[in-house]
Amino acid sequence: MLSSSLMQPSATSELHLPTANYCLHMPNRRDPDAWTYSDGRPHYTLSATVPADQQLRDLLVSASAEQLGPDLVIQGLNATADSFYSSQGRTGAHFEDYNDALIEQLLDNNKHLMSLEMETFHLLDLARCSRG
Repeated sequence: MLSSSLMQPSATSELHLPTANYCLHMPNRRDPDAWTYSDGRPHYTLSATVPADQQLRDLLVSASAEQLGPDLVIQGLNATADSFYSSQGRTGAHFEDYNDALIEQLLDNNKHLMSLEMETFHLLDLARCSRG
């Protein structure tokens, strides 16, 4: 999985495969209204997890373990951000992001969180909603 790893890899050739995914959802997505109103709402919140398809995941894990070895195939939770910048925990003096502790909060929320990127939740959510 190509993403920002939130866990220390034990080998550079590890493959991280999500067992489930949650979205940095509006309010981790970033909630624009939190910057507009001073009512105490959080700037970032999390959605519920969406599980990956068990059969497809099992096939991917099996094929990957066969090619790489089972010790290099790591399964865990992935998070999806709605922004390249603020909801991925990037900081800078030019933006008021309120995200200095965002990565730590994500890791505190789930010890199995291994990565953060921008696509997986949305693909799993579309697959979950698909009729075909």
